[in-house]
Amino acid sequence: MKPAAIIFDCDGVLADSEPQANRVLSEVLAEFGILMTPDECREAFVGLNPAGVAAKVLSTRGVDLRRHLTGIVVPRFMTLLRAEGLRPVPGAADAIVRVLSVGARTAVASNSPRPELELKLELTGLRGHFGPHVHSGDELGRSKPDPGVYLHAAAELGLPPSSCVVVEDTPTGVRAGLAAGMRVLGFTGAHGGPANATELLAAGADLTFDSLADVTRLAGLT
Repeated sequence: MKPAAIIFDCDGVLADSEPQANRVLSEVLAEFGILMTPDECREAFVGLNPAGVAAKVLSTRGVDLRRHLTGIVVPRFMTLLRAEGLRPVPGAADAIVRVLSVGARTAVASNSPRPELELKLELTGLRGHFGPHVHSGDELGRSKPDPGVYLHAAAELGLPPSSCVVVEDTPTGVRAGLAAGMRVLGFTGAHGGPANATELLAAGADLTFDSLADVTRLAGLT
């Protein structure tokens, strides 16, 4: 049976935002005495929103930033995005148009806070493709790996979860999609590689791929 919708993660799938996000996170953590390079931040916190980062910092470093991190990181990141701009992942717009052209529907489901998520989609020129179907796990209070944002996206589309395919680039997101009862494709084309593909498959992705041009075929739409 062909899927009725493809639900995309945003960061690392539609928007090439992770390098800027990890620069900001590295700078902010340094202000609290936690020295991590942007690459180390990506490895440690990939797939987590600021609240998730704060929880992991508390559990691994014993430093409680839960009342500080979101209020600092998100505004600073948004300021940086407005100043520098943001590129879509190559092929993102064409992939969305292709999905719609074969009769399937699309949505975005991200851990990002709503204002940040909206800004990223606007800056990449992708916002207009999704109408009301842009969903924030942070806003719902149920961030990945909790399946809540994916279940909410399916409900808003009026579809059963089993008819939706998820495109994710992190193990955290893969686990969320699977827990929602959806098939998950692991995308490695933004900042992935063999190691990332192995992690996505280990988390339960059905397969991995590195070009959004292949998404309709791999999802079983064509």
